[in-house]
Amino acid sequence: MSESRGCRGLWRRRPEGWGQTHRQRLAVSFSLSFGALLLVCLAVVYVSQYRFLYRTVRRALHRFTTEFQFEYICQREEPRGGRPLSVSSLPPGCAETLARELPRFEPLTAFELPSGAQLVLAGSEDGKPVELVYDVVSEFVVSRRVHSSSGSLEHIRVEFTEESYGHGTNEQFLLVMSPSGAVLAQSDFDGRFLPCFGQLFASGVPDREFHELECGGVSVLAHTSRLYDGNVLVTAASFERFERHLGQLPAIFGLTLLLMFPLCVLVAAVVSRRLTRGLVQVSRCADAFAGGDFAVRMPPMREDRELDRLAQAFNRMADSTQKLLTELENVTDDIAHDLKTPLTRMKAQAELELMRHGDVEFASTVAENCDDMLSAIQTMLDITRVEKRLADGRPQPVGLCGLLRKLHEAFSTLAEDKGLAFALSLPDREVMLSCQPKRMEQLVANLIDNAIKYTPEGGQVRMALEQTGTDVRLTVADTGVGIAAKDLPLIFGRFFRADTSRSQPGNGLGLSMVKAVAESLGGQVAVTSEPGRGTEFVVTLPLSPA
Repeated sequence: MSESRGCRGLWRRRPEGWGQTHRQRLAVSFSLSFGALLLVCLAVVYVSQYRFLYRTVRRALHRFTTEFQFEYICQREEPRGGRPLSVSSLPPGCAETLARELPRFEPLTAFELPSGAQLVLAGSEDGKPVELVYDVVSEFVVSRRVHSSSGSLEHIRVEFTEESYGHGTNEQFLLVMSPSGAVLAQSDFDGRFLPCFGQLFASGVPDREFHELECGGVSVLAHTSRLYDGNVLVTAASFERFERHLGQLPAIFGLTLLLMFPLCVLVAAVVSRRLTRGLVQVSRCADAFAGGDFAVRMPPMREDRELDRLAQAFNRMADSTQKLLTELENVTDDIAHDLKTPLTRMKAQAELELMRHGDVEFASTVAENCDDMLSAIQTMLDITRVEKRLADGRPQPVGLCGLLRKLHEAFSTLAEDKGLAFALSLPDREVMLSCQPKRMEQLVANLIDNAIKYTPEGGQVRMALEQTGTDVRLTVADTGVGIAAKDLPLIFGRFFRADTSRSQPGNGLGLSMVKAVAESLGGQVAVTSEPGRGTEFVVTLPLSPA
């Protein structure tokens, strides 16, 4: 394999069929999203502005009603610096005091003086205009004054005229109307608006209500309030100026959209290119890798954390694939080498038996060597299935103590025949592990078989199981020939056989199977050995599924 190299240069090639790419779709999506966002903003601003202006007009009309009610009753300006109050929001103590001391008094308007300690109330008592001063602290009516009813209309006409000069013609409408709807006093405004106010009396005398009217194609909001003498005060405002202002907003937003959209498209193109740059690099690297350039790698992309993780994942995949290909080449060589010997023996035995004209032994030898080859091939397939997590059955709870007892019993005869002491140490309670029973049995059996196989007569083989927290440890130790230090890193490789083991039957796949099964369960295998004194294998497995 050649040295790994980055694929940054592959980005310089423009991807074919750009019109069909994810990058273009992202750019179009961003542009449309921006346009939709502007339209939503238009709707939100338009509705917000309308509600704000509507509330502003309502507050202004309520203030005018309070002021003109006071001026109509008292025939003078409202208290300087006084804050208008709704008669429905008077302090509880004030309402109770009025009901107790002045039960016939009906408040129509109220002001809170700047000090906040007193209220000025104006209303009617037995049809007469009355002004009260109420002390909030002591909850006591400080003064009571009865005003003359004559001159109210003349005074309010003057106030209407002065107010009209400040707001402009046809912007504000101030009227005093009789219970029958006749106009008694009005501010200066176009006469075409006058008939619409007569509609307010179509269903009776209105009092303290807001009304939306259509006057000569102009929307008008009116507020009505009954005066002390039965007449009705009408304060109204035109929405024509506000509607004209709101009508300009769509044009402003449309122009903004036209001016901003090209910039939006440019930004979307830049952003989409930045977002898809890493994907294009991965695609190019994958194409190169699929074309046989197994050394290609993704460069770091630290400016984008997600893309950097994608690049790292690609590189890990490439490293694993390259390693697998290398191991495949080695395995091919190993298979060719290890299968050459039994095939050669088969050929020699066949030629010899043919010369002797004997068939039984020849057939027996051929069968034995074929079994060896089939066993090696099947073990290789099993190891591959385990390493690639190709499950041949669902994991199930397995009692490790019971499994070890069964295998200890099965191998005890073999150990006795060889003159070995075979000890088993188990915890008091059963240890359950979720795994494939067949694979777990293969793991333990291979370790026991190796320990017995490489331990001379008179030696010892010890197997122990213990639980440590959330892990379980399986130990298989022997007092056998041991493993040289230079061979320890290699013993889990496929078909590896140390010099001391070549005189024993086997194919060098047992420990590869042990390692594959342990790692498939999220565990690991550790080995310590001293030549001439023995070997100890320790398999650590998590009790929870890997």
